[in-house]
Amino acid sequence: MMKKLFLFSFAFLVSVFFLLIYIGNVTPPNIKEKPLTIEEIKKTSQFFPKKDWQVHNVFLTGNAFERGQQYAYWTQDLLFKQERSLLKKLDEIFPWTPTQYGIAFFSMAWFQGLENYLKANWLEEMYGVSLFGSKERIFFATPFTRQIAYHGIHDMGQMMIDQGFVLGACSQIAIPQDEGWLIGRNFDFEAGRVFDEDKVMKWVFPDKGEAFVSVVFSGMVGVITGINQKGVYVAINAAGSSDFTRVGTPTTLIALDALQNAQSATEAVEIIKKAHSLITEIFVVADKKSMVYIVEKTPERVRVLKKQTAQAITNHLQHPDFKEDEINQRRMKNNTTLVRQEQIWSEIDSIKDEFSMAQALRTKFRLEGEEVLGHRSSVDALIASHSVVYNSKRQRLYVSEGPSLKNRFIGFDLKESFQQKSPVLIDPLPQDPDLMGFNYYQLRGQISDLNEIRDVAQSGDCETAGDLFAEINPTLFANHYSFYWSRAEIELCRKDKARALRYFLKARKLEPAYLHEKEHINENIANLKD
Repeated sequence: MMKKLFLFSFAFLVSVFFLLIYIGNVTPPNIKEKPLTIEEIKKTSQFFPKKDWQVHNVFLTGNAFERGQQYAYWTQDLLFKQERSLLKKLDEIFPWTPTQYGIAFFSMAWFQGLENYLKANWLEEMYGVSLFGSKERIFFATPFTRQIAYHGIHDMGQMMIDQGFVLGACSQIAIPQDEGWLIGRNFDFEAGRVFDEDKVMKWVFPDKGEAFVSVVFSGMVGVITGINQKGVYVAINAAGSSDFTRVGTPTTLIALDALQNAQSATEAVEIIKKAHSLITEIFVVADKKSMVYIVEKTPERVRVLKKQTAQAITNHLQHPDFKEDEINQRRMKNNTTLVRQEQIWSEIDSIKDEFSMAQALRTKFRLEGEEVLGHRSSVDALIASHSVVYNSKRQRLYVSEGPSLKNRFIGFDLKESFQQKSPVLIDPLPQDPDLMGFNYYQLRGQISDLNEIRDVAQSGDCETAGDLFAEINPTLFANHYSFYWSRAEIELCRKDKARALRYFLKARKLEPAYLHEKEHINENIANLKD
């Protein structure tokens, strides 16, 4: 009997396994035209590498299928690096391989039918990209299926934030000027250095619609931050609400639709309103006129805030209709969105031009008048994969060179770049004076090391945790709670309660960024005082 049960269970699992693979992989679109030759790609598109232009620039023309091939051909090395970086990040979050496969198969089944919410030209461009992507079947997914899946990474990331698996933050600032807006934004995305150091300025001259530029990753069809030739600005900020749908359109593709098909901010807002979004998102939309639009869109509702005054936008919904929303309240309570918004408001009056906007985007969390580098409550927590400054009146765009906001913002004359179909540079904005003399990678690496040290100490390996802590540079973290929290966990592991309590108290005084961190530290303090 047990043998029969085992065989039945095995047969059932194998059947489910292949069923998920079958229904999960998406059939490519039926495109009659032949793929472009390498010679045709080189004639119809151009690539301007970072080594010569400080930021990668690619100029694409033609229909969606052609543009996808052009884009992937020029950036295919970056595509491979990105895919490896994403898999490494998955290993960090879910180190057990069976869990990864379980998530992959669940996602295949859960998002079955997602392609029905994607326009034909988007699918055609993704298919063009997939022709130059890695041919291996990662998690049994075809290159084309993975292309679709990658466009939902932002959306899946937001779902994971609300479940407590990952943390995230983005900030935008909008300042009215005569005949236009001065806008700044930080896009925080921690999936690997390639997404920051090898960001791409994607200049698109489509066969239908408006030409536009977007700051994205290699192979990406959707838009995170972009401006079209009519001066319409569209950028997204993550948010959360209790509204839910199983499938819908990824928000980066909604932003693309608005950018490519709108001649004004009002037209862009209407396009965004009509879309069926997969997650809750904040769209910031502006042009050369007097109004900026903050579109707060969920899978079930959309609310538009029309503003003519300076605005600070982070990661919570501000419309009164969302005031009591459970997830929105959780984000405000648990994460850093309110603290960062307050920091922006404290700097808002000092923003007069592109330079002061860049400095506002570099705002660091402060304690007793001192900056705390790498504190996650900062507008600039040293984790942005791109940052931009946009002057809609003068049609100037500045893009962070990387890493993060440490170095210069490279300037582009948008009007001339669109006309000449090649990047036209203007004077850059200078590097961050607060980070001069600091090794950015050492700083970021040691912040990550402190997180690892706490995990090691909590696992009971006191000696290894202590050895790792000895390699931390204390001068970098004299006022950072993470340093003292890690020291406290080591002393707790060693059973030295008095020293552990001292360091937990010090960590609490230095204001941890997240509610769950504060609760953990307070719980240990209470236990040690008993």
